Amino acid sequence: MPNFKMNRREFLKTSLKTGGFAYLLHTFPLAGSIEASVIQSFHSEPDELTNLLQTASRRGGDHADIFLEQTAFRNLFLDNGKIRDSKRDLKEGTGIRVFNNDQTAFSYTDSFSKRSARRTAREVSREIRSDKSVGLKSLPRRPAVDAGVIIAKTRLEHTSVTDIAQVLNKLRNTGLKASNLLTNISFDYHDEIRRILVADTSGRYVTDTQPMIDLRIRCSAEQGSQTATFEQRVSHRSGFDLLTNPSLEKILFETASRAVESLVTKPVESSRLPVVMLPQASACLAQSLVLALLDLSPQYLQTFRFPSGLTLTDNGRVVNGRGSSHFDDEGTRTSETVLISDGSITGRLNRRNQAQLSRAYLTGNARRCSYNHPPMVSPTNTYLEISDSRTGNPAEELDDGLLVTAAELITGSQTDTGGFELLVTAGHRVKGKRRIHPVKDVLISGQLADIFHRIEIVGNTVDFKAADFGDCGIPVSYGSPPLKFSSMTIEQK
Repeated sequence: MPNFKMNRREFLKTSLKTGGFAYLLHTFPLAGSIEASVIQSFHSEPDELTNLLQTASRRGGDHADIFLEQTAFRNLFLDNGKIRDSKRDLKEGTGIRVFNNDQTAFSYTDSFSKRSARRTAREVSREIRSDKSVGLKSLPRRPAVDAGVIIAKTRLEHTSVTDIAQVLNKLRNTGLKASNLLTNISFDYHDEIRRILVADTSGRYVTDTQPMIDLRIRCSAEQGSQTATFEQRVSHRSGFDLLTNPSLEKILFETASRAVESLVTKPVESSRLPVVMLPQASACLAQSLVLALLDLSPQYLQTFRFPSGLTLTDNGRVVNGRGSSHFDDEGTRTSETVLISDGSITGRLNRRNQAQLSRAYLTGNARRCSYNHPPMVSPTNTYLEISDSRTGNPAEELDDGLLVTAAELITGSQTDTGGFELLVTAGHRVKGKRRIHPVKDVLISGQLADIFHRIEIVGNTVDFKAADFGDCGIPVSYGSPPLKFSSMTIEQK
C-alpha cells in the first residue's frame, strides 16, 4: 500500500488535478503517528454543496442531504509481547440522498472529487419524481460544530504504534502475575478517527470528529491437559488516555481470573433458579429490550406490561460513550430519549424521514455503516434503571442460585415474540452464599414482558458493555446496574 503522506504543495496540486473540493483531505502516513490530516477545510465550499443539493433534488421531493466521511483506521495485534500484525487504512467518500414520503433514492462515490459528486447527484435525481419542490435553504459559510461529548486529553494522532505497544506490554507483564496458570495475554487493538460533514436542503450544515479506541483483551490459561481462553472488550470514544486509565488494569485482572476459572467449570442442572446478573450480563437485557422496541410493531408492544419502576433511556451524549457523538449521520444534534418511563413506552428512536411522516421530533439516532450506506435507525448508549425494587448488593444477597458475571445476547432468538436468550460466558453456581464452582455455556431464556417483574434487588451503579449494532457493526453500548431476579430458566448448553 502506498504512503499517502503529502505536503501542502502536493496536496493542492492533487486537488486541482482531480477537481476535488477544497476540503479534500490527504491521509496519514502508514508508519509513525497519525498526522493531523483530517477534513481540514471542510467548511470552505458551501456553494458547491448547495449546487449538489440543487442537482440531486431538481425533480422534487421532501428532503435531500450530502454526507462526507473520512475515517482513518489503525489496527495492532500484540501477541506474546510481540507485534504480530500492524495495519493502517483509510475510508473516504460521499453519499447523496433524496427522499419523498417513504421513497428514498441514494447513491455514493468513493471520492471527494467534484466531478464524481456531481455525477452521483445526477444519478440520485433520476430516481425521484415528485410534484413537491424541495425548499432549498442557503447554507451558512461555516459548518456548525459541538463539543463536550468526546473528551480526549491525549489525541490519537499524537500517538505512535510504539507508544501503544509499550503501554500494552506493560499491562501484559502486570497481568501475567495474576496466576501461574496464565500462559499468554494478547491484545487486539483498533483505533480510528472518523470525521464527517453533513449538508442538507433545510440549511443544516455540520461537521464532527469522532475518535474511538476498541481493545480486546484475551487471556489464555493452562492446567495439565486443560486449556481455556477468555476475552473481554473495552471500547470508548476517547483519546489515548483510555489506555492509561487505571481501570484498564482492573479489567485485565478480571479477564485473567475468568480464563483461569474456565479451566475448572462444571455443568449446572437445568431448572429455574434465582439469578444475579452483574452489569456485563444484565446489560444484555437492555440490548434485548431496545432491539424489541425497534423490531416489534407499536401495537404489539402496547401489550407488554412492564413494572412501574422500569426506565429505559437512549443517550447519544454520554461522555466518551462508545455510541456517543455530537451529531448523528443526518447532522441532527444527539440527545437523550426516554424510551420507557415508569413502565410505559414513551418514545421511539427515529431518523429524518420517519420523524417527518409521523410528525415526531428528531432523536439524533440516524447512523450509517459508512458513506456508502443510507442512514438507519440505531441506538447509541442505552441503559436500564429500576426504581421500585430494593437497592443493595445483589451478589452478596444471593443465597442459592446462579451468579452471572458475563454473558452475550443470542441475537435473533425469539425477537418476534418479545423473548430473549442469553449465553453465560462466565459465572458461578452459588450455594449457602458461597461460590462452589465456576460455570459457562449456560443458556438463560425468558420473556421481556415478564422478566423485569422478577427483579428483587438492584445495585447502585450503571456500567456499560461495548457492543455492535447491525450487520456492519455500528458502535453502541448497553448499560445496567447489577440485578437479582427471583427466578430464571437456565439450561446447560
